[in-house]
Amino acid sequence: QESHWRHENPTYKHDVHPRLRVSKVKSCVSDTPAVKQHRKYIIKEPAMSLFVLCLVMTSASIHVFWNALVKKCENKASFAWLTHLVSVGVFLLPAFLLSRILHPGVINIQIMCLAAISGGFEALYIITLYTAYGKGDLSIVYPLSRGVAPVFTLMAGSVIVGDSVSFTGGISVAVILAGLMSMSLSTRHASAEKHDWYSIILALLTGLMIAGYHLVDRRTMKLTDRPATLEYLFLMMSCLLFYLSIWMVSSQKRRKVIWREWVVNKKGVMIVGLCTPLAYFLIILALRYGNVTYITAGRNIGIVISVIVGAVLFHEPVGKRRIIGALIIALGVIGLVVFNP
Repeated sequence: QESHWRHENPTYKHDVHPRLRVSKVKSCVSDTPAVKQHRKYIIKEPAMSLFVLCLVMTSASIHVFWNALVKKCENKASFAWLTHLVSVGVFLLPAFLLSRILHPGVINIQIMCLAAISGGFEALYIITLYTAYGKGDLSIVYPLSRGVAPVFTLMAGSVIVGDSVSFTGGISVAVILAGLMSMSLSTRHASAEKHDWYSIILALLTGLMIAGYHLVDRRTMKLTDRPATLEYLFLMMSCLLFYLSIWMVSSQKRRKVIWREWVVNKKGVMIVGLCTPLAYFLIILALRYGNVTYITAGRNIGIVISVIVGAVLFHEPVGKRRIIGALIIALGVIGLVVFNP
């Protein structure tokens, strides 16, 4: 078949055979001298290229920016629902319709099901995270939930999406986790001893949800007929908004504070409503090209950025352990690029 294709396509040196558009030659194509000679024309999928790192760092910077605005909100649950309502209804819906008119991508039952599953993981992530914050300290819940997410993707990535991790890549991920634990210990205080296992279990569940939506999105981006990134983001966040709406209306207490949150924090809702889809659009784009475990771990560079922003703009006290932890995380992320070309 390959010889026939080359005969029918005399300009094959400037093209890539459809069967060879993978990181390794499939077993159905024999390893003939012709295949070996033209192996250099195979497109290889990078683990964590500089391009993917730039996408992750830009997304992390946007994430830190809107998280600083979230600190000012009165009710986090209402704020989360309002920002996602704005994201979908004000920003993503017009962009989705424009995309369908100008350059429509692939949308089928499989893609819609994957978007619904990813949105479900995202909704559970928000619910478990806010519940964990109500039971434990931010300094314990956040690093723990973010830290275990790459572990879960490492365990399931090769099975679900076929993303294997090299030895040096595993070391880089371990270095990032060590930095997270260092930063967690730097903010631990006596009151932390009062926290029971309930908050820790919720933090672990939050990390599982983070891994879940990353794996589903990576699976979607590896489909042969994969959707347009923007259109998939709209479908996923629409499902997320639907699930969050059910959660919000199920409690009279949560329903009562929605309007108040909008009145007192309208500007913040609009800004975060724009930044949220923009930040995750970059991550979904990165998942088209990069290993899911490396990207999940690499997103923790946002913690390093938050330390810098907190120290420079908000004049927050930064101890030695926190600085050391941030440097360790940065070294781990650099390792993902240097040792995994």
